[in-house]
Amino acid sequence: MNITVDAWQLGELQKTLNRYAEVSRKGWEDILAKEGREVAFGLYSQLKKISPTPQGLLASAQARKWRMGRVGNRFTPDVAGWVSRKAHDRAEELLSGQPSDYFRVRTTGQGTLIVRRVRFSQRRQNKRRTQLSRVLTGGRKNNRYAAGVLRAKDVSKFELSRALKGNTDIKRLNLGSLAAAIELGYRQRAALGGTTAYQWLPKVYARRSSKLVKRGPLVVNARGGYQMGRVDFVQGKAGLEGISLMGRVPGTDKVLQRHDILSAVFSARIADRQAYITRKLQQAKEALR
Repeated sequence: MNITVDAWQLGELQKTLNRYAEVSRKGWEDILAKEGREVAFGLYSQLKKISPTPQGLLASAQARKWRMGRVGNRFTPDVAGWVSRKAHDRAEELLSGQPSDYFRVRTTGQGTLIVRRVRFSQRRQNKRRTQLSRVLTGGRKNNRYAAGVLRAKDVSKFELSRALKGNTDIKRLNLGSLAAAIELGYRQRAALGGTTAYQWLPKVYARRSSKLVKRGPLVVNARGGYQMGRVDFVQGKAGLEGISLMGRVPGTDKVLQRHDILSAVFSARIADRQAYITRKLQQAKEALR
């Protein structure tokens, strides 16, 4: 996303900055550099206010009957407008060619949906009694199990019903439902990380916390080292000539337009500069008395 804002669209800001330059006696280079940082932080603040919550995304998915309606982009291609290619491929990997399988579906304390595959122990028999297959609670490290565990298709129907009794969080999912659940989990983790908002923070704000996305771009810097979000104030002969906003998180431009974020950010910057001007002029009047 790259949005260029011409100076004529920002007449009030241009006028305010001209007056600010007169009052503060600062050079245009310093003023515009400061404004660029302040606008970037304003974008972060406004976008953070409207960031979706994992609980809200889950409720929306349930209301849509799990129709995800994924729109692909150059970073995350989609599968026929259904889910992301990554979620679809992950679902196919977990099913391993089977039309459906059993999965444990849970939500974390933060409301994020987690889907884990379910495996069963082998039947054991000794001289006194036979121990039927049961649901294994392992597989927590990288979602892996030992080589000898059984899938649902390898367990008898009687043992399967006995093993699943009381495990209300275990569901039988096909490719479509599994891919939708995985897609929702990806969206929830992205919302929890707030990458659309955090991309506008400078490098000094980079943070790695369990509350943020654990894979891929976290906040400002992606693994390649480039800056994810950037605001440039273009300097001309008369001062401000234009503003360029570059955001690398897909869909940022649509979010900015839908919620009228730019107007809110620029209004706040104008109010802040006008408050400074008013305060300095008042101090100058008092000094002359």
